[in-house]
Amino acid sequence: MINFKHIQAIQAIVREGSVTAASKKLFISQPALSQTVRAVEEELGAPLFERVGGRLSLTQTGKLYMEAAARIQDIDRELHARIEDARGELRGELRLGITAERSPEILYRVLPWFSQMYPGVALRLYEGESPALERMVSEGEVDAAFLCAERKRSRLNYLPIAGGEPVLVAGPSSGIAGRMPQGGTVSLEDVKDEHFVVMSEGHDMRHLLERLAEEAGVTLRIVLETDSVWTALFAAVRCGALFLCPGPVWDLNRQFTGKAVGFALKSASGFPAGFYFCTRQDTYMPRYVKGLLSVVTGRTGEWED
Repeated sequence: MINFKHIQAIQAIVREGSVTAASKKLFISQPALSQTVRAVEEELGAPLFERVGGRLSLTQTGKLYMEAAARIQDIDRELHARIEDARGELRGELRLGITAERSPEILYRVLPWFSQMYPGVALRLYEGESPALERMVSEGEVDAAFLCAERKRSRLNYLPIAGGEPVLVAGPSSGIAGRMPQGGTVSLEDVKDEHFVVMSEGHDMRHLLERLAEEAGVTLRIVLETDSVWTALFAAVRCGALFLCPGPVWDLNRQFTGKAVGFALKSASGFPAGFYFCTRQDTYMPRYVKGLLSVVTGRTGEWED
């Protein structure tokens, strides 16, 4: 029999990587948490965890348990959301992921309206980079997220909020900024002697830039790697370097970047660097989530059933 407290306990161990760390997060004793694990394992007839390199890792049984637990939690949340919508009672909690670079813009527009319109709904925010937010949506750690994406996960829905091709942003003291006017198109051969600020491995902009550099036979001169788009953008501006920036991020931040200039990058045309509202497939969208989308997009009523 599925026990929701047991589910939360196992999920905490997976997130924290150990029973000790999870027990501190849950404010329960380590022996009590270990006993919970044993109870679930006895019920399933197989171990949930194995130790790999000093860290707990899920067994195949553990992975199956986690997948089933996430579906059960989804069903429970959907049931309560549908009942509340039917009764006209807008209560609950919205766990919303959002990229740090878009957080100020969206929250400025949404938060006062949301708290006034849906006072019974608690809004819990999780800031992070897009790949991490996609994982959190997929694994049920958040209900939905605003994020940038190129390679979309099959189990998720992506509702377009804003589009825009990547922009090669150049600091005012960079060589290309002094040679070409803003808005032009450049190739990587044109900037092969410039310094670059790049995203860390795994980010879409890093993947695209490296692919284009390989195709052009250009070796990137990287001066900084970061997980933060905001940090990368402003570091490039201050250091006279170049940064391949998602179009929506450049549109939002260009007013704060002084004399930085933006160029279209040849061969990057058509790259889908859009901004999306991401949910799991087949997930019920409560009325307050539809209201949130209407305010963010300005497309009132489009999200109604």
